[in-house]
Amino acid sequence: MNKKFKIALLVSGAFLLASCGKLEKGTSSISPNSNAKDKAVATAQVDSGSYQALLIDGKYRTSQARGLTANRLNSNYNSINFERGLLELSKEHFAVNDFYFQEGQLFSREEVIQLFSRNPKESKKGLNPESGPIVFQQIVEQNYINKKSEKLEGISIGIALNQVDYSSDPVESIDDATILAEGQRIAPLILKEIRSKDGMDKIPVTIGLFKQAPKDNIAGGSYFSTAYSSSGDKLDKWQDVNEDYFVLGTGSNDKTPPADDGLENKFTDFKNNIQRFFPNTSGISGVASYRNNELVKFTIVIESKYFGETEMINFTQFVSGSVETIFTMNGNIEVQINTLNAPKGLVKKEVGSDQVQTTIFN
Repeated sequence: MNKKFKIALLVSGAFLLASCGKLEKGTSSISPNSNAKDKAVATAQVDSGSYQALLIDGKYRTSQARGLTANRLNSNYNSINFERGLLELSKEHFAVNDFYFQEGQLFSREEVIQLFSRNPKESKKGLNPESGPIVFQQIVEQNYINKKSEKLEGISIGIALNQVDYSSDPVESIDDATILAEGQRIAPLILKEIRSKDGMDKIPVTIGLFKQAPKDNIAGGSYFSTAYSSSGDKLDKWQDVNEDYFVLGTGSNDKTPPADDGLENKFTDFKNNIQRFFPNTSGISGVASYRNNELVKFTIVIESKYFGETEMINFTQFVSGSVETIFTMNGNIEVQINTLNAPKGLVKKEVGSDQVQTTIFN
């Protein structure tokens, strides 16, 4: 069995950054908020398809607008897809090998709050309609730093649009035509805000429109349209984005990519295999992400009330073997093993690799 097995004494929340090595890159002017004394440091690359994150003076710089929404009713599934999906869109213009990633530094907390307001009742810059449902729910900004020049040379903006406005009483559904029209109305106005900032008139900008799923949908929302601006305040023609997320194991007979490529059946085999070995699991769920009808990532979550230490090692090894033998198609496979209190294990198989990586958290 060709796999890597390791026991890591890690706190899961700090896993990605704490376990990365650091590459000294000298000084740079990488954002409007940095100065010549700031030292830029890049984390080691997690894999060939991921951006290296940039640290300033040894610290990961978060966005002031991080987590801000028009109202608090949002799901974690939407949030994950919102950020990950924008990373994928960014790769079309800002190559992983040529750019570092940094959370957005252009928009302040106060500016984003103004953008969420209803125009002109609450703010002159408010982008939500004066009446009716709240459509514009969230914005995410990502900055891309050229590795050679160590300067900001790319900006990506995600615009999250509500399919359901839960802030109204009763809740209001929003049709696809309105979502598209509002997104395409809002995007040029946000681009104009970017271009008005010092030195931002010629920085390439890509914008993606994201339709949020209802809060009880564990698959989460997806991007459906994108446009690009190389400079100035005009966007190129809008392009469709073929991105979808599917919940597996629901028993649905719908014709979907996971049903067509056999992933649905493989997940059933995996689930049965795990439950035979360990019948005390509380639940096994799976969500698959597809782009252009091809599997990008399949995430499985295994829940249990309790794992003893020896039991956890044996169980994780069994899961690792099952992943290796069952999931032989292209696409990244990730299995998260959790108890009620904390994550306990992680099993990963990256696309193009025959190795399964296994980590146990103590």
